[in-house]
Amino acid sequence: MKSLNQLASKIIDDLYIEEAMRNNPPEEVTPYHKRKISLTAPITTVSMFDAIAARFGKTRIELLEPALELYAEQLFLSLSDSDRDSLSVEVDSVITENLPEGIEMRVVNGAGSFENECAEWRGLNASFKSFNKE
Repeated sequence: MKSLNQLASKIIDDLYIEEAMRNNPPEEVTPYHKRKISLTAPITTVSMFDAIAARFGKTRIELLEPALELYAEQLFLSLSDSDRDSLSVEVDSVITENLPEGIEMRVVNGAGSFENECAEWRGLNASFKSFNKE
């Protein structure tokens, strides 16, 4: 598992690399699905995100997305076994129901093999269980 410190360092390293590559930008891949959320934070925190984002030509949201993903993962892994089991199925089901029309995919992970179905959280849960057995 990555720590927040490791994640922050990687984000900044990636921003420096991206800045160096601006003359030869890679092809952009659009994520298949995102949801918008709003949040409130102390002005000192928001101002620092704004300053770092401006320094690298990004938005504060682009800086926050990886941290939010890590936080959701850590919250999920901190749940009881039964809650992880039920929530992983519930959330993957909601994501599957909201996949855009025409998307075809095959997911293979520790939870099994899935056709045109999200299995991200079930896969993380299975990996976590397997890791904790060792």
